[in-house]
Amino acid sequence: MTTTISPQRRRKRLLIEKDFQYRFTLKLCLISGLLFAVFTSISLFFIRLSYEMLIQSALIQMPEMVTKLRWEFRSLSMAMFVNWALFVGAIFVVGVLYTQRIAGPVYALRRKLQDLSKDLNFHKLKFRQSDEFHSLELSYNRAIETLEKHLDGVEESTRRAREHLVNEAPREALEELNRLIEKRLS
Repeated sequence: MTTTISPQRRRKRLLIEKDFQYRFTLKLCLISGLLFAVFTSISLFFIRLSYEMLIQSALIQMPEMVTKLRWEFRSLSMAMFVNWALFVGAIFVVGVLYTQRIAGPVYALRRKLQDLSKDLNFHKLKFRQSDEFHSLELSYNRAIETLEKHLDGVEESTRRAREHLVNEAPREALEELNRLIEKRLS
């Protein structure tokens, strides 16, 4: 199932949380690059042993092949180094693209919390389908619903207390406010 993201929901920047995305991606590149380098070095060691044996026998039987064998080994070593560089580059690109799916929800949550702290703006959180942490989206939206219900109850209690005060029933208004306070404390 393919979903299209509306233009207003698309993020304009690839690197949303640069610090996190660079740190995560560089650690991933470092670990994978080291592993690739170790395995490549081990392979080159055994390949070099084979080439050394070939060169030793070529020195005796076909001396003209020695330079070709050495050139071939250098070419193979260079090709493995280029493969290593391409591999680390590919890991970096994949890391940046994958961290987008992690950093996007964090950015969206931070933005919603900032909006909420400014003016109690109750908007639900909606992640992209390809984003991670959908349970966080669900938890945030439930918290917003609970907060809205609680504030509706507070508004209703204060409205009733105000009506009691307008109707010159301060005792009932005080009881209503006390119920509200007790409910808040429990």
